[in-house]
Amino acid sequence: MVEHNLAKVRVASSSLVFRSKLLAEVAQLVEHNLAKVRVASSSLVFRSSVETFHGTSLRVLKQQITRFFLKIMVILFNKPYGVLSQFTPEAGHRALNEFGFPPGVYAAGRLDHDSEGALLLTDDGLLIKRLLDPKNAHPRTYLAQVDGEITDEALQKLAVGVVIKGYRTRPCKAERVSPPEDLWDRVPPIRYRASIPTSWIRLTLTEGKNRQVRHMTAAVGFPTLRLIRVQIGNLSLGSLQPGEWKKVFLPTR
Repeated sequence: MVEHNLAKVRVASSSLVFRSKLLAEVAQLVEHNLAKVRVASSSLVFRSSVETFHGTSLRVLKQQITRFFLKIMVILFNKPYGVLSQFTPEAGHRALNEFGFPPGVYAAGRLDHDSEGALLLTDDGLLIKRLLDPKNAHPRTYLAQVDGEITDEALQKLAVGVVIKGYRTRPCKAERVSPPEDLWDRVPPIRYRASIPTSWIRLTLTEGKNRQVRHMTAAVGFPTLRLIRVQIGNLSLGSLQPGEWKKVFLPTR
């Protein structure tokens, strides 16, 4: 009966709903058997005094819930330049349909066609909703190559927030970094002007407005020439090359 009900399992306590959350969080709830925690699937209900359900111990049930949550597919993809964050090509741009993803996954968020780097895909609609909800404010880290030698004053303005299209951006982490040594070449390459140097910065934002990084650097006088998202939450690209992807376990709330 427990195995049969796992397909519809929900862990809920009043307003707290656990779905596609950190597996350890679910395991801890079951292990400690918090008062009034319910695994709602038809008649499956836990109370604080219950140690077994229909002869199944909480330890075994925790393992079953673990296996259920591991069925949620999350993919980390290094999106190449020029590729849309959708499965249908449009306006001459390539799309996600080229990269052999498992059926049923969709992009959890977006990355502009002229940006590169980390993009998450999943088959879990509630996870997509949670990742896209501005209230959750999960961090996103970018490397940006900008036009000109970025100044300390410009970095400070980026860090405290700038006004773009009538909106003041949230405070963020902004720092100057050395040119990445192990970064792949972009195809096509950025424009090169011998008389004007470029510099690299790392930005960590907790919001994702449309083309936000590009608007922010332009607002402080240093337009973005190349933009790579290198990390989402605790998931970093690592050694993934453009066009490569891997299945991951999402360690964020």
